[in-house]
Amino acid sequence: MKGIVIAVNRIRGMVAVQLEDGDHIVFESLGGDFSKGDIVSNIKDEHGDQEVMNVTEGSRESIYVEALNATIKSALTLIS
Repeated sequence: MKGIVIAVNRIRGMVAVQLEDGDHIVFESLGGDFSKGDIVSNIKDEHGDQEVMNVTEGSRESIYVEALNATIKSALTLIS
């Protein structure tokens, strides 16, 4: 799947992404730098460790998916 970063909490390293199907996910960045508006691809529909592509930056990043199928409200609450 592919999505767009809608919010980032740099202090906690948490990122909220709106997927192309309209659902939202929340993940912890394990070292990569994500910014609002970044396009992220290769997202699997599962919790836990993943490696995704930050298409905007042209880099592979390790993440830990914390929440799947979230509403925008719950995704934003989870990253704060």
